[in-house]
Amino acid sequence: MLRAAAALAVVTLIVLAACASPRPAADVRTDMPAEFPEHSAEQIGTLLPSPSDTVQSIRLRAGMNIRSPEQNGSFSASLNYRRADSLYMTISPGLGIEAGRVLVTPDSVFIYNRIDRSLAYGSIDDADAVVPIPVDSAAVLPNLLGMLTLDRGKSWNVTADEERYRLDSADGTERYYVDPTLRRVVRYEKRDGNGTLIEDRTFSDFQRMGGVVVPQRILFRRPQERTTATLNLRELEVNATDLSFALRVRDTAQRIPIRHVEPGEFAPPSE
Repeated sequence: MLRAAAALAVVTLIVLAACASPRPAADVRTDMPAEFPEHSAEQIGTLLPSPSDTVQSIRLRAGMNIRSPEQNGSFSASLNYRRADSLYMTISPGLGIEAGRVLVTPDSVFIYNRIDRSLAYGSIDDADAVVPIPVDSAAVLPNLLGMLTLDRGKSWNVTADEERYRLDSADGTERYYVDPTLRRVVRYEKRDGNGTLIEDRTFSDFQRMGGVVVPQRILFRRPQERTTATLNLRELEVNATDLSFALRVRDTAQRIPIRHVEPGEFAPPSE
């Protein structure tokens, strides 16, 4: 159906470097802070907005592209999300055909393939093995809206170039790039204990949508798995109240534990 990948956060579900993307609209930037490049990690953390401050729910439409050894395809997606609650997404390969539905709750993931009439289900941890973007309900909103924040409980090493801050965790497993004029994280990297890059997310083409500054293009990559998921936002409604999360699965659909599913097995034909 979509290797839950297309199913989402996101969703994350994009480009490898922010510098390769279009410049954001002028009105979404602020002046470079006078303190740059002397901010501490704590001060940089206060520059970054939290979606929980203003956003309780969203409805969005997006284009999605998946590239991996197991699957390649382009899809359209409609998504409803309520913070710290549930995410519901429908996926279409084109021509108005609804190929799949995805429901993510705080502790479970359900992926309904309407073409093959099968329902994959499992825990958030189970889904992580077949989904190339974050599905944890707490992580979905920050990744969809490009509002990542720093873990205040960690120690961060701060460096800067002419335009951005780079923050590296003391153990070398995480790295953030922050644009002070956007007050946003524009790139996130995760490494293993040996320093090998295992995941990165890039947020670019920031614009104002639904009254909120968001990246219109989001890239999720897992280099070791040669998997890339790209999300291009088309429409965004913030704090919608009439959201539906009904999966509506046929009684005859085959039930399959997600942990028994091979990556790529759920990908619908692409447009």
